[in-house]
Amino acid sequence: MKAHVEIPLTQGYVALIDIDDYEVVRQTTWRAARKEQNVYALRHIRRSDATPRTTATMHTVLAGWPRVDHMNGDGLDNRRANLREATNAQNMANQRLSRRNTSGFKGVTWRKDKCRWQVQVGVAGRLKHLGYFDSAEEAARAYDAAAREYHGEFATLNFPLPGERPARPERNTQ
Repeated sequence: MKAHVEIPLTQGYVALIDIDDYEVVRQTTWRAARKEQNVYALRHIRRSDATPRTTATMHTVLAGWPRVDHMNGDGLDNRRANLREATNAQNMANQRLSRRNTSGFKGVTWRKDKCRWQVQVGVAGRLKHLGYFDSAEEAARAYDAAAREYHGEFATLNFPLPGERPARPERNTQ
């Protein structure tokens, strides 16, 4: 097991990195930034010309890939064993349960006009209709089967098996 280092961020957050990456991240000040449902470590980059400054996320700096996925869903866990290259579609596929969700299950919505639960999964930038179900749990299980088929290791699931990513995380929020 590789040793890790905790990098203090603003707002009381801490990022995890491998000890081998310490020299890369210690050279700058990192801050915590909330983006949608997660918190990430980022830094500001000042440019020498008159263009506005930009930002860089710690996970992108460490990995060197344009799109990086945190396998365990924790945006502050930047240990290399937790990072993998991902396409935009793969990153979208593994988003967790939206805060606006009212069914309690990813991919499941109540259809008032049909008095049933509707299931949809995103595939290739479009929503694929999977059917209507009498119970939300039955619908959620249908979503999980389709997500496993279409998204593979990037699937985020309502009823995950060991080693799979849950739609409802145990959050360590501030």
